Amino acid sequence: MKFNRIIIGAAALLFSATVATNANTIEPNTNTTDAIVVKVDPKKTEISASELPATVKQAIVKGDFSKWSIAKAYKITYEGEGEMTTTDNEVEYEIHFQNAEQEKEIEVYDKDGKVVED
Repeated sequence: MKFNRIIIGAAALLFSATVATNANTIEPNTNTTDAIVVKVDPKKTEISASELPATVKQAIVKGDFSKWSIAKAYKITYEGEGEMTTTDNEVEYEIHFQNAEQEKEIEVYDKDGKVVED
């Protein structure tokens, strides 16, 4: 009886280790043209509101925070591994808004002025 429990326990341990290993294995799907974007090593630099691109400024004026003031603005660039370098597509702008009641909100925009969803 005790031997059976040991065998069942060992089998359960082996099964759970196999499941855990397989859960972390990612197989690429070669039948699709979808790209996977991995953002590595973000660099966050504080900038003034006047340094924001016109597309981002327009989005702010037309957006939910048009009546709020810009407390801080950051330019975020992502650098890839190896020979990859930062391009315009890998730039985002993090804007810290504040209203008259001292409430604060943060929005992140891409270079085209679209809000980046988390």
